[in-house]
Parts: sequence; C-alpha cells; structure tokens
Amino acid sequence: MSYLEQISTLNYPTYTAIRSLAMADIRYLSNDERFNLRDELMRGTALLNTHEQMCQYHWSYGLMHQAKLLDSFKQLDDSIFENDVEIIDWGCGQAMGTVNLFDYLNEKGLSGAVKKVTLIEPSEKALEYAKSHVNCYL
Repeated sequence: MSYLEQISTLNYPTYTAIRSLAMADIRYLSNDERFNLRDELMRGTALLNTHEQMCQYHWSYGLMHQAKLLDSFKQLDDSIFENDVEIIDWGCGQAMGTVNLFDYLNEKGLSGAVKKVTLIEPSEKALEYAKSHVNCYL
C-alpha cells in the first residue's frame, strides 16, 4: 500500500502517525542516502518534489517543527475557536502546521471549529501530500 493510501486509512490521524508512516517509507535507505536527502532539503527551505524528500523532511525536522507549532498554539485564546474558523496555510508544504493545529484542537475538544482549509504551496507534489494529510482529518 502506498504512503498516500496509508494516510487515507488512518482511523485516528495525528501528526505522530503521519510522521511514523513517512519515516517507515525511507527506513530502507542507507545513512549516506538519508544524509544526501537531508542536504537536498537545504535546511528545510527547498521546494520538496519527491516522496523521499518529503519523508526525509519529517525525519529531519518533524519533531522540531511540531514542538514549535504546539508551543505557539498554547498562546491562542480558546475563545477564537467558538466561531467557525477558516485556516489559510500559506506556503503549507505538507500542511504540518494545519495538521498540528488539528491535533491541538482535538486535544482541547475543539475539533469542530475548523470549517474550511485553504492550502497554498508552490510544489505540486507537496500540495498533493498536504491535501491528503488534511483530508484524513476531515
């Protein structure tokens, strides 16, 4: 089963589950191959165009990115989620920001607040993954 098929079958999606699937998909690579992939990421600023690059992004930067996002979400007042919320994720990559916001809202019992998500990303491949990641929550 492909990565995107596995994502679509997640019964209870979380960023941790998504990251685990991505990491499992490149475990077969040697350390040298993963180091080369990591270099292609240009410290997380490159446009990601291959499945392996996107999986390596999760491997190399996922936990740091997740921690940064969850820490920033704690600064939000829960009252902003009392009305319908639209997320506009500009430069979304694989939608890690949106996915981690969903995780945060689920943990707080506010999962129904998000009514619309707009994903904007120049990499068509990353946008395809972003849509799959977000759709498994909706």
